[in-house]
Amino acid sequence: MNLFLWINDALLRLTDLITVITNNPKNLDLGGLLVTLSHLFMDLRFISRIKEEFIRQELNKDLVKELERLDSI
Repeated sequence: MNLFLWINDALLRLTDLITVITNNPKNLDLGGLLVTLSHLFMDLRFISRIKEEFIRQELNKDLVKELERLDSI
């Protein structure tokens, strides 16, 4: 299933690129865009990974600040 999502995303980006290059909105794949957006907001594993990554980044920022503070003492 994951491979399907990657292929779908690649095709969607390709049609968007063609639309931008040719300035022809008829080439825009609205169905593919809607499918990609629905997967983006409905895929619980993806959402969980994004949240986890965000939390880790914030913790890392806090740790770096604390280490810098301790180094300056």
